[in-house]
Amino acid sequence: MADRFVPAMMETQRHVVQRRSDGMPCFFNDEDYLVYLDCLKDSADRFECGVHAYVLMPDHVQLLVSLDSETRLTRLLSRLEAHYVEYVNYTYQRTGELWAPAPGVTAIGSEEDVVEHYREIEMVPVQAHLVPGPADYRWSSHRHHSGCGEDAVVRDHPAYLGLGTTQLARHLAYRAMFQEP
Repeated sequence: MADRFVPAMMETQRHVVQRRSDGMPCFFNDEDYLVYLDCLKDSADRFECGVHAYVLMPDHVQLLVSLDSETRLTRLLSRLEAHYVEYVNYTYQRTGELWAPAPGVTAIGSEEDVVEHYREIEMVPVQAHLVPGPADYRWSSHRHHSGCGEDAVVRDHPAYLGLGTTQLARHLAYRAMFQEP
């Protein structure tokens, strides 16, 4: 089971969208996705940011994170970018930057908005017609939230924990959210 992460009262949530600078893919095979997830977990742990939801698309990444300062977000993204770019440049014998200089960052206000952003992020592969349902996409946090597998990257947000008093109840409530149009 993933460690429980409970944001402090002063923490805020951010929806981050990071795209490649030249519009090309940022992941080329399964190993790339796995390396990115390792870099994400390492960076989040190092800077004490909770990653609550994510999707790794071929051409971009979306994250939902909790943090207590914008400085932590900047450090998280800088370390994550540096380590993943180092891997990509070495593996594919290339040089230079990979990500666009400024990721899109949106503040999330209420706990209801947090859970809706989980859904929004995890539906991206379905909307892109990559898979028929969110549980079919390997590179997102959906499988963790819906009870189809554990994910060491994900830290459950209190809004998610509020979906039910037991893990099974939360999984069922979460799956039901994806039944609605």
